[in-house]
Amino acid sequence: LEAKVFDLSKAILYRRPQQAFDLLYQLRVHREEPIAVLGTLSNAFADLYRGKVATASGMPADALARAFKSYKGKEWKLKNAARDCGRQTIDTLRTCLQILAETDTALKLRSGEEWVLLEQTVARLTEALR
Repeated sequence: LEAKVFDLSKAILYRRPQQAFDLLYQLRVHREEPIAVLGTLSNAFADLYRGKVATASGMPADALARAFKSYKGKEWKLKNAARDCGRQTIDTLRTCLQILAETDTALKLRSGEEWVLLEQTVARLTEALR
């Protein structure tokens, strides 16, 4: 799940909506849980945000990883995130996190619409990153 959702996050980040929707469809076909997909996607965007903030403040990703115990042995996540978020602004990434939080709430309140909500989220994220 994590590898496929990581690919999904990169497709969204690099504004490749067709690839993103194809990956989302594959996740659905493999019967992944929508809430697990959203959680993993949210974590990927949180990594991007943390990497961007660290870079903007002049803090190396390694130092940031040491500050978060959850990155122990996974320092590469923040290093890659700092590299991948490149031209995106902190505000844009914050908007993406807000979109993901709104989807999380909606997923927990509405039953039967999970994949539609995820599709809408992919579209909103792609648009936010333009």
